[in-house]
Amino acid sequence: DDIKANLDNIVILMADDIRLDKIAMRDQVLGSLNRLLSQNYIGRTGDAYNFLTDEEQDIQREIKNTPVSTADIVGRIAQMVFADIYTTRKYRYNARYDFPFDQMVDGQVAGVLTGGMMLRVLTVAADPIEKHEMRLMTESAGQAIIVLAENPYYESLDSAMKIRKYVKQRNVSQLPRSMQDIIRRQQDEAANYELSAAIHLADAIVGGAYYVDGEALDIRPGNV
Repeated sequence: DDIKANLDNIVILMADDIRLDKIAMRDQVLGSLNRLLSQNYIGRTGDAYNFLTDEEQDIQREIKNTPVSTADIVGRIAQMVFADIYTTRKYRYNARYDFPFDQMVDGQVAGVLTGGMMLRVLTVAADPIEKHEMRLMTESAGQAIIVLAENPYYESLDSAMKIRKYVKQRNVSQLPRSMQDIIRRQQDEAANYELSAAIHLADAIVGGAYYVDGEALDIRPGNV
């Protein structure tokens, strides 16, 4: 109880020699932890791991088996990009003229189509064919296209949305107190996943590839 069971502390506790290759051991321990997570023997809250009771394992298994569609995840990404991160609705030209632009993520329209310029975002879920550079340069006529960098934003959202959907399907108030406590912890974990997804999504935009009006642009932003 005195030592937080995060990855770095587990690596240190596993050391049996002062000459230990910490990087190699970290990869090995992380692989083991991920296998235990996938088999529902352990859970994770933030960066800390813990063994699961039989009851917790059952709930974890049910959550992982809760289906969430790609379309729903992409819709949530669109909401995060255009409602939270980039809220501008018009492009200002020459400090005087405002032009509305359409917003799209992986073929899903955010808001209402006007048929004008478009800001289009491609996520990790998009067909790889759509991300071919020559195709992007051709299709970017009249558009600005961002191909998001790959990082865990999609997986974090998937995990959060599975938990939210599972909780919504259960009549939590009628469950035994022990199960209510487990589900409450899962809801806290969903909030952590959502926060992580927002951070990763911002990083994916910063590290993304940009195509505007037929050209690949080398943009080096300081922040999202």
